[in-house]
Amino acid sequence: MRLRFIIVKLMLLISVSAFAHNPDVSSTMLVDKGQDQWVLQIRAALTAFEYEVEYNLGKDSYATPEEFQHLVLQHVRDNMSIISGTDLSTTLKHGIVKLGHETSVSFVVSGMPKTFESLKITNSSFKNIPRNKSALIIFKEGVEKDQFTLDNKNMHTADLQFKNSKFEMVTTEAKSNTSEGYIIGSLILIFLLGYLMYRWLLSRKQNTTLQTSLISA
Repeated sequence: MRLRFIIVKLMLLISVSAFAHNPDVSSTMLVDKGQDQWVLQIRAALTAFEYEVEYNLGKDSYATPEEFQHLVLQHVRDNMSIISGTDLSTTLKHGIVKLGHETSVSFVVSGMPKTFESLKITNSSFKNIPRNKSALIIFKEGVEKDQFTLDNKNMHTADLQFKNSKFEMVTTEAKSNTSEGYIIGSLILIFLLGYLMYRWLLSRKQNTTLQTSLISA
């Protein structure tokens, strides 16, 4: 099982690395290292990080590689969000930037739950790059591997539910159906309460009429 996990991970990493020089494509990987230790790694072309930093802060915002790394870390922190089903946001700590044609940004993620019901992940770090897509992959032993896409269409957000040992994307249609179900259920409840109130008032009126008739007699 462990060997299969490693092989799948390597295959996915190779697949992602193939797009290292394409600024439109990036990867967002959330990895469970065991013992409640999680790591977030974002990989993209160096030009993608340069574009975002310069787009937001200007081309003169850094003069050294160290200054650029600092700005990259801050940019990712400002555009990255991981929220568990308990509505508690996680915290990104100990950021590291490895510069290269394929640049990687890594953080230790604190606050991840031990068990999952749902997970909402947003990475809008490259939202200003046209046609940008980020492949989201979650690595956790015992959990089926899958890949989700973060792009402009879904506001760079994956709304996931954990079912049958794997994460599944909650679609807009499913949310809409759920909302419609709540609305229909509420309308039925209101109608039922209204009907019961009507029956109670009618019964009370009939009793009052009967008592009046008996008094008159």
